[in-house]
Amino acid sequence: MREGEIIGGGTDRPLDSNGLELARQRAKQLLGALQEGRLLLGRTIVTSPLQRARQTAEIFANTLDFELAEHPGLRAQHFGELEAMTAEEIKRSALARHLHSNVSPARLYTDTAPGGEAILDAVARMRQVRGDLLQGYERPLVVSHGSLLKSLILDRNDVPPERWSTIASKFKGKVIEDVHGGLRTHSVFA
Repeated sequence: MREGEIIGGGTDRPLDSNGLELARQRAKQLLGALQEGRLLLGRTIVTSPLQRARQTAEIFANTLDFELAEHPGLRAQHFGELEAMTAEEIKRSALARHLHSNVSPARLYTDTAPGGEAILDAVARMRQVRGDLLQGYERPLVVSHGSLLKSLILDRNDVPPERWSTIASKFKGKVIEDVHGGLRTHSVFA
């Protein structure tokens, strides 16, 4: 499950009032699905250590009466020097212009701004986390960050990285479910 809405990658910021309300709505939806037998989960929520995911997970845990655990590998992708910039600031930045003009589309998934984490590195980290979760928990509800969950789902379905943005745009607003090795992943493509 993706944490409540916010823009900012690895920047550790809390949810705003809209994010908190969205988390409360999703918690009620989860509770209804559990009560109706449409969703089968263990009794643990595992969350990213970043504030916005942790806040979402705490709302879920309180609503569902689940235990809460944290996994550092569930943190968001970090965008290095572009971190915490608005989309407009990024478009105007010399670094973004340099990256855009010097990085081929195929390398966008392996290259990143200085100090950042490439998306394929983040997906590799999430693969390891998936193994940790399968070994450590029975059917956990995982609260992490949208870009990581979407990329992991596309990766698990053998979609090549250069097609991720095209595929993701076709699923905008839809909930995508991926089941692999006993771990069920849901992400809303935004």
